[in-house]
Formats: sequence, C-alpha cells, structure tokens
Amino acid sequence: MAPLYGQLLRQSAKICVNLWLRGFRPLKNPVPFLRHVAFAEAISFLALLFVAMPLKYFAGLPLAVKIVGLAHGLLFLLLCFALVRVM
Repeated sequence: MAPLYGQLLRQSAKICVNLWLRGFRPLKNPVPFLRHVAFAEAISFLALLFVAMPLKYFAGLPLAVKIVGLAHGLLFLLLCFALVRVM
C-alpha cells in the first residue's frame, strides 16, 4: 500500500502545487488540467476500493481507509473545482 499511496500523494501534491503557482488564474485551455485531475481521482478511487477496503476488512487495518479516503476526498474536491473552471 505504501508505494501506491506515496505515488498518489506525490501526484496530488504536484497538481495542487501547480494550481497554487498559477495563482488560480484562468487557463487558456482548462481541459488538460481537468483530464489530469480526473485521472488522479480515478486512481485514488480504485486504490480506495481495491487496496484500502480489503486492508480494512481482511487485514484489520482501518488506517488505510482513512489515509486513502482523505486523498480521494481532496482529489474529488479538486475535480469539482476543475469541472467548474471548464464550464
């Protein structure tokens, strides 16, 4: 779980830093940003379902759901923000 979570965390942090460095100004074409955020959110959802949930219920590690669920929730909020920017 650690390598997958670390990769997911690095990718989401990179997206957040890029967004922060741009200063939330309008992009010329916001669709590529939306595509990257949607991909990261989809990976976090799959990690939540197929990595964290089995660890919680079969291995007795509820901390996995808290960690991956937090990353998934933050990426979902970023996805909503990206969708609003595209509209």
